[in-house]
Amino acid sequence: ADFEYEQQIGWANSELAPGIELCCLFCSSEYAYLSATILKEVANLGGECGAWAPAYVLDALGRKLERPIRNNAPKLYLRHEDKLVHRD
Repeated sequence: ADFEYEQQIGWANSELAPGIELCCLFCSSEYAYLSATILKEVANLGGECGAWAPAYVLDALGRKLERPIRNNAPKLYLRHEDKLVHRD
């Protein structure tokens, strides 16, 4: 559903600014179900969101919702091998 929305926005933007190219990056199929709407709804209901977004995104969402967002996920760091690893 998000792809169709982004596609429409992309077409509208190309009418407004034809010189700007749209580039879409697709996530792993593991996260294909996830959208900003789902993340916001789960956060708003007090659910665990740490596995779905980095801490700085959850912090910004918490400020918008005026309450902290549950984030019990382990900290993940991107290494030069492009693999996520856990770090204590």
